[in-house]
Amino acid sequence: MTGEANFQVGVIWPDVEDVPVLAANQFVTQLDAGSAGVEQIVLILGNVTPPLVLGPPEEVQAMLAAVGAVSVKALGRYALTRGRLEELIELLLQARQNWDSSMGGQGGLL
Repeated sequence: MTGEANFQVGVIWPDVEDVPVLAANQFVTQLDAGSAGVEQIVLILGNVTPPLVLGPPEEVQAMLAAVGAVSVKALGRYALTRGRLEELIELLLQARQNWDSSMGGQGGLL
């Protein structure tokens, strides 16, 4: 064989319904450098749940001031090459456009 043939195959996601949907509200990226420079980006998704504080407003304010920091529950770490990062960016931009179109162009932030 003198050359390589390129072809595409379809992909299926047979178990996607078995994976729980998790709410992510915290995002961090890291550059993973090797001997040849940056080899991939690591995308970390997490969730912060606000602390439960009850009581009169002045007590709630004092309790929140005393908290200092809350922990992020890591949901996953995903390594992406530069090419896959571009694919994810395009996918997210398209999802945002679809969302905005479904809202009559209103968009909206959550």
